[in-house]
Amino acid sequence: MMPFSRLAAAALCAGALVTGAAATATAGPLDSGSAQVAQPNQNSLGPFESLAECLGRGNRGMDNGEWNDYDCVGSYGSYYIQPK
Repeated sequence: MMPFSRLAAAALCAGALVTGAAATATAGPLDSGSAQVAQPNQNSLGPFESLAECLGRGNRGMDNGEWNDYDCVGSYGSYYIQPK
């Protein structure tokens, strides 16, 4: 009966190792489930030399989720993004 007990103990240990390895492999960072919107970098709001440059940065900000809508305000040489 002694070899059976060693075999059972070895199987139990192997099962515990496989289960522990599987649990470790699937464990990851916890997600709180809340969506976060990126905050705009104040330097990225301007000034821009041209209206086209301001509009391009404004569209990228919308694509990145920094703001939902924006206006480019100012005049040549000093356009600024005004998030809405």
